[in-house]
Amino acid sequence: MLTIMILRLLRALQLLRNPVLRSTVTTKWQLLRGGSSTPPSIPRAQLFTNLIKESEANKKPFTNNLPVRPRRFLSDDTSIRIDTEKFYPLLKQDRKIFTRPKIDTGEAAREIVTENMDLSAYPFDKNSQITVGDLHANGQKFMMLLIKSNALIISEHDYYLFNAIYHKSIDELVAEDLDTFKSILTRAKVFEVRKDMLIRLGGDEFCDRGNNDYFVLKILEKIGIEHLPSEILFSNHGWEFIKVYEQGIMDHKSYLETTGYGKSLTNLRKLIEKKLVTEEEVMEIIKNYYQPNLKVISYSLDESQNILTIYSHAPIGINTIKKLAENFKIEYADVTPYELSKTIDQINAKFSKAVMQNKVMETFGTDLKTHMGNLISLNYPLSRTIFSRGYHEFDLPEKELNGFKLHWVHCHDGEGEVEREFTDFVTNLDNLSGKGETNVKSKFSFLFSHDKRLLEKKPATSNNDTPSEITKVTP
Repeated sequence: MLTIMILRLLRALQLLRNPVLRSTVTTKWQLLRGGSSTPPSIPRAQLFTNLIKESEANKKPFTNNLPVRPRRFLSDDTSIRIDTEKFYPLLKQDRKIFTRPKIDTGEAAREIVTENMDLSAYPFDKNSQITVGDLHANGQKFMMLLIKSNALIISEHDYYLFNAIYHKSIDELVAEDLDTFKSILTRAKVFEVRKDMLIRLGGDEFCDRGNNDYFVLKILEKIGIEHLPSEILFSNHGWEFIKVYEQGIMDHKSYLETTGYGKSLTNLRKLIEKKLVTEEEVMEIIKNYYQPNLKVISYSLDESQNILTIYSHAPIGINTIKKLAENFKIEYADVTPYELSKTIDQINAKFSKAVMQNKVMETFGTDLKTHMGNLISLNYPLSRTIFSRGYHEFDLPEKELNGFKLHWVHCHDGEGEVEREFTDFVTNLDNLSGKGETNVKSKFSFLFSHDKRLLEKKPATSNNDTPSEITKVTP
């Protein structure tokens, strides 16, 4: 044993006589220590990149212990700093926001993670949920969410291939590009245990600043075919999309398209005009994989802490839910979290009937007048769920209700900011990530929780599954 140790020591001394090897060894040691003694003339991020390039040139894997790994962690920290986009951020659990930090070249990436772990339990929770804020009709952001949540497994080559196709202008896109995109989705695999995880989109999934609604539609189709549970919150940009397809995509336009805020829908129509996509294909995806998953508001329950979380696109309070029930002619109850969740289910069921029969405009058109102001009356509760900005005295979020706690999650307004008095029980997932071409690199926030989904029902999968009569709702 002593002989082996002496030989290793002599070998190390021999290596250190070589200036190139000494530089490499020193660099690796500095990185593992956090880079405290790195020469100021060379950025630590560049040193790390050089090591990766060196390993690739030698066709050998870079074997340094990566401080951040593409898997789920439990951490009390609120953020990490990373040097290169090769690293994944830590996934912070227990109702904490995942924030993808900006690239920071000033400090080597390292993180000590302490996790309470039950070695006898399977490491994936069947009740896990991921909620992302405004999608901005950005198919690339949607794909990134699925990859980061380990729901979709896609190769690095295919991701960059998709990136190149996604950022082509509508005039440059050809049939071969769309065929390649479809092949990428076909090759993408679903992590089997993630089929118990709910993916919740906070809205603005279509008719927004993204490049093309076709990409989002095809990804929705993919996760639908793979039976990944998902739901989509009704939103202001989603409402514009619904108005257009209910009247005919080729015959009607949204006012957002004239402002540039509905570019993704304009480009979808151009694909149809170029005969690269058919209107029948688009409507079939909408019918089977979009409409069945659309909800006005949603909820989940943390039974261990008796917290009911309520999700909406725009910020609302309990009075909006009460008014929705009243306008929808539904009995409102909130004595227990289960009663309140049942009320929300009935609201969504009433809304779903109109959605599945393409009668949202006919049924809720009076309520859904375009309200762009901050202050929207309770007389228009459906409009409040998609247009409201900020909180107002007549509909403040409640922290507790009849002995159980409430937590409110919204998007749409404030870019992640929450008024100080509500910070303990309100989460704002609004962010700029994917909001047009200028926000490719920016904060990407989403919420991860282990809450329970209550009163689960298999959604209707076709227009024929819904009742034939719908009562028009007026405020």
